[in-house]
Amino acid sequence: MNPHFQITYEQTEEDVAALYVYYYLKSSVHRKKRFLKTWWPLLFGIGLVLVFKGFDVHRYQWSDFLFILFVLCLLIFRKPLDQWYLKKQAKKLLKRGKNTDLTGSRTLIFLDETLVTITDSTKSETRWSAFECLAETELYFFLFVHVNSGIIIPKHILKTPQEVIAFRSFLKERIA
Repeated sequence: MNPHFQITYEQTEEDVAALYVYYYLKSSVHRKKRFLKTWWPLLFGIGLVLVFKGFDVHRYQWSDFLFILFVLCLLIFRKPLDQWYLKKQAKKLLKRGKNTDLTGSRTLIFLDETLVTITDSTKSETRWSAFECLAETELYFFLFVHVNSGIIIPKHILKTPQEVIAFRSFLKERIA
């Protein structure tokens, strides 16, 4: 069996955090939570001011405008704050328990029928039919085996743009 691609790289905490953030931001499970986190402060804050002050702008004090500005800032910076928090949580999870295989050296061997993953302590073989989906970001390919777990492939390990295109094409042929 001749491999189509063979990649060896160090998987870092940042890589695992990127998968965690991607899953959270794209997951339909978390969509309602994100919606509530985004709009609830805005609606509650402005609603509070309107209940106590009404629509007459002349009754507002500086503190009311500052409060509304604060609520708008929460809304504007919600996504970066969420990403920062999620990365922090992912790194915290990595430090707990036996997560030694999530980071460190790994080799991925891409064959016609399977993907072979070799880490410092394990070797596994996964049929292409076991993958649920392929996701791509600016920096990564994610091969999802389950809804919330997958194989992380940083794009920087592929040397040229042509190699990235060929790799993407290879993956798309195998993961429906």
